[in-house]
Amino acid sequence: MKSRDKTHNCIWIEIENHQDAVLNEDAAKAVNKMLKKLDVTYGGFEWNQHAGMYHFVEYASGSFFELPEDGHTFNLDYLAK
Repeated sequence: MKSRDKTHNCIWIEIENHQDAVLNEDAAKAVNKMLKKLDVTYGGFEWNQHAGMYHFVEYASGSFFELPEDGHTFNLDYLAK
């Protein structure tokens, strides 16, 4: 696992990568449901079958980040508002 910036108050959310694409899609939906409860409305996880990995999609721009480590770092200060 790569080292993360420890200077900010952050939380890492990771999704297990299953062999079954349907399980991965369901896992992404479940995490996105949790993120909505945390008021994260700017983006969410999706499974990309072609790439074989999760992406984090920014809804407004439609841009995405590949997540080779199957997770994303969130600003805990923002989530704790």
